[in-house]
Amino acid sequence: MIEKGLERRIAYIHAAYGLVAGVLFGIYYSGDEIPFVGVLMWGIMISYPAMLITKNVFKLTAEDYNFKSWLGKGLIYFFTMWLVVWVFVYNLR
Repeated sequence: MIEKGLERRIAYIHAAYGLVAGVLFGIYYSGDEIPFVGVLMWGIMISYPAMLITKNVFKLTAEDYNFKSWLGKGLIYFFTMWLVVWVFVYNLR
């Protein structure tokens, strides 16, 4: 079981990573549209390295921080921040 303070730090790391990824996608993406499934796949592929980084930085075991807990503690925060920033920056340029 992960303590609440550590969960919060993991969420902050994923949200910051989502902010950076959203800005980069908003600036450099020039396609017309991406289907919803494509956005989901891009989000998982881009945020997976953040899971590995947080697991190594906080020295978490596979039982403490598995794929299911990453979906709730990391991917949701990354995905939300990434999409909001991406759409905002894309519409500003």
